[in-house]
Order: sequence, then C-alpha cells, then structure tokens
Amino acid sequence: MLFRSRQAARQAIRRLIGEDRLVEILRSAYADAAIVTPEVAEGYRAQVRTRDWDLALLAVTRDQGRSTLPAALSTLALPVQVVWGSRDPWIPGANASRLAAAIPGARLDVIEGAGHLPFEERPGAFMAAILPFLAEHHA
Repeated sequence: MLFRSRQAARQAIRRLIGEDRLVEILRSAYADAAIVTPEVAEGYRAQVRTRDWDLALLAVTRDQGRSTLPAALSTLALPVQVVWGSRDPWIPGANASRLAAAIPGARLDVIEGAGHLPFEERPGAFMAAILPFLAEHHA
C-alpha cells in the first residue's frame, strides 16, 4: 500500500511541477520575474530531469512539519549569517528575524529589492553582504 501511495504522490508532483509549470513557479519566487530568462529557466528545468528529483521534493515536503532543526538552532556555537530578500514572496520577512533571533549571535542581512533567491536576483548586494562576514570569520 505504501508503494502505491508513494507512486501516486510522485505522479502528482510530476504533473504539478512539470517542466512548463516549473517556470511559472520559479517566476513566483523572484521580486522581478524578468530575471527568469530562457537560460535561467533551462538551468532549473535540468533539475527536474534529474533522476528521483520528485522523491527529494516529497521528502522535504513530508518532513517540513517534523523538523527538529528549530530546537537545535539555539545550540549552534559557530558564526551564522542569515541572508534574506526584502521582497521574498514565499517566506515572510518576519521569519528571517525569528530565525536569526533563534541562533545565538547570528547576523541578519536583508537584501533590499530581492525575493526568495537574493543570490540570483541581486548578486552584487549578496556578495557585499557575505564577503565581510566570511572575511571576519576566516580561520
């Protein structure tokens, strides 16, 4: 029975997130959908051509509500930087503040004008945020 359920879930995911639908979903992640050029779209389409990509997505979705990560965040004893897009349409900015507050000494950098993928949308601002942090904590 479990096999049938997993197979049904895989088929549903593949129908919902096919190569054509993937581009629409991707555009929804950016503050500026124009960033999704044909080349960017092709890079993401290649991921859904990877064997068992659907199983990986199912596992992430299944485990979302059961993650033990939040409890462990307060025990981190290493430098942590949280980088967030100010216009993230998928995960509200309040989550960035809560995440950074849950980690002792974490630094929060918000990339203005960026959506869910600030490293792609605003690479210069992203690098300007992370390079000083990396230099400060270089061993």
